[in-house]
Amino acid sequence: MGEDVPDGGCMGRSRPMDFKMRENDDRCKEESNPLRSLEIIRLNTQITEENLYYKMDNKFRGHAFIFNHYRYKDKSLETRSGSNKDVERLINNCDSLGFKWKIYTDFTYSNIKKKIYKASKKDYMDCDCVMVFIMTHGEKDLVYAYDRLYNPNKLWSKFASIGKPVLFFINACRGNKFDDGNIIRNFVPHQTGVENFSRTDTKVIYRPKESPTEPYLHFPEPQDHLLVMWSSAPGHSSWRNNNGSWFIQTLCNKLEPLKYKESLLTILTFVNQEIALDYRSKTDEPEKCDKKQVGCIYSQLSKLFKFTKKKTI
Repeated sequence: MGEDVPDGGCMGRSRPMDFKMRENDDRCKEESNPLRSLEIIRLNTQITEENLYYKMDNKFRGHAFIFNHYRYKDKSLETRSGSNKDVERLINNCDSLGFKWKIYTDFTYSNIKKKIYKASKKDYMDCDCVMVFIMTHGEKDLVYAYDRLYNPNKLWSKFASIGKPVLFFINACRGNKFDDGNIIRNFVPHQTGVENFSRTDTKVIYRPKESPTEPYLHFPEPQDHLLVMWSSAPGHSSWRNNNGSWFIQTLCNKLEPLKYKESLLTILTFVNQEIALDYRSKTDEPEKCDKKQVGCIYSQLSKLFKFTKKKTI
């Protein structure tokens, strides 16, 4: 096994105020506020199975698009050994769930945009959802295509009008920080992954000088029915070894037995729990050993998302 690798108010004092003057000011503000004349309408929406969960009994499960990056045009970016293991696990999970999947390896940014644009124009009327996986190096919420850094928001925004749940899973570093973790007393970890660590390439990824500067994304732009999960916290590294990445491997481990039993957000919470508690880095560089990782979930889903079995797949 190879070693674990990081994937790339005011402080002044307030002056005294006359209470009557403040009271009059507040009254004037209330009287001039146009919102006071608006009636608040409360909708007594009845919670039913239909509006509590996303519709998952469509004819087809949907499409899964897997973008895996192993090597890059910029040779200072290390090859992502073990990423093939992640692809294999994702294929098995997609097959199990009934997704039609496609794999795109080492695509340039231009080709990624073309594939996503084409995918966004598909007819998803008879599908449950869309899944997109991006596995690559990254930094500051930007990710690497074969030839350059880009903002992934430009990808999921293409699906804004399809009216179906869109799920993005991004396995990439979001900075160069290492998570030292905190000691939790009186806690016994599951010990499912603690010893499953490897050794080698832990080079920290830096932005090449010639890379275009783009605004850093901190939160997804408002979009209905969107879920984005990153493998690590903002500013922190994401770990991988020859057996695959901590995030993708754990996601597949949890998704397979729980896919029809729990909602997706519950499963993803279990993914975070296992990675945070059971994993720690192991490398030949002492300063990078025993580091932790936890994913971040940004959900704009407006209903519960839970996979159901298909009668025919």
